[in-house]
Amino acid sequence: MSWVTVIWSMTASACLTLALMHGCIWCRQRDVIANLLFTLTAVGAAALACCELAMMRANTPTAFGFALRWTHLPVWVIFVSLAWFVRLYLQAGRPWLAWTACGLRTFSLIANFLFGENLNYRHITRLHSV
Repeated sequence: MSWVTVIWSMTASACLTLALMHGCIWCRQRDVIANLLFTLTAVGAAALACCELAMMRANTPTAFGFALRWTHLPVWVIFVSLAWFVRLYLQAGRPWLAWTACGLRTFSLIANFLFGENLNYRHITRLHSV
């Protein structure tokens, strides 16, 4: 097991620990939605770490493209939960701006799964290890 795998696993476990703590807090105080949004952000960050690890360990362009395609889902969760966390907890920004940003990110997520290999690349021809 390489040091990169250890570091990415530790990052994901730290995110899941934070998610568990804030999830328990939210279960006791259901009216504080900011704790739920923070929990979703932490779970999304842990999933993103797993997707990045899968991309780093990919041996074929197909495996890399598959992992990259699914990376957009945790990015969407992080984006949407952070947008609403900032709106609700910090009382900052305009609601229409949060709705617009989340709607555009949702549109890009749907387009990612409908068109082509993914939104980042039209076609991945080869991988090169660095």
